[in-house]
Amino acid sequence: MANRLTVADKRESVCNFIKDIAKGNGFTACTFCQIDPDIQSLLMECSRCNPDVLILGEGYTEYESVVESSILMAGVYLIDNSGSKNSLGDPVDMTRLCEMLDSHSDALGTKYTDIEINEEYGTVTLGNETYQLTDIEKKLLKCFISNPNRVFSREQLAFEIFRKDDSECEAEIKQAVASLRDKMDGKSPLWSLKIMWGVGYKLEVNE
Repeated sequence: MANRLTVADKRESVCNFIKDIAKGNGFTACTFCQIDPDIQSLLMECSRCNPDVLILGEGYTEYESVVESSILMAGVYLIDNSGSKNSLGDPVDMTRLCEMLDSHSDALGTKYTDIEINEEYGTVTLGNETYQLTDIEKKLLKCFISNPNRVFSREQLAFEIFRKDDSECEAEIKQAVASLRDKMDGKSPLWSLKIMWGVGYKLEVNE
């Protein structure tokens, strides 16, 4: 799963500029240049894009607090001159933007020396034990280990795995996560797959 960035700014030139820089830093990027009259629609799209980084620019900065509570664990940044720690400046400060992208790339690059996925045989070795994985379990595990300590809702995972979100997909996700947790439970002091009640799931990594 590649690092993901979403930028929302009514200026297409700003969106394209950030998109190009992000791609050069190993991110896939999605842009919103049209102001959506329904902010809930925007939030749903942002959630479905499942970004590691969300950048809000002209036309969208006022929704920072709403978005932060809606996209779980995503880094939210603003294109403005407030001077806050999450401000990228306006026009965008290239150095600050690259530093921000680097910091998120590092966070997603966490190594797991006691998790080994064998693509050929569809198995995973956890500590000293090897298990067969279903295709869904393998995709889920890759999603979790690529995003340490990030909380995913069942809806987000359903869209990530199936590219759609309906009740049947969410039921499959629930069952697959439960099976994966059974396999991973107690296998390492370094990480554990947690249920965040009423919110979702995350791979909790101990520093």
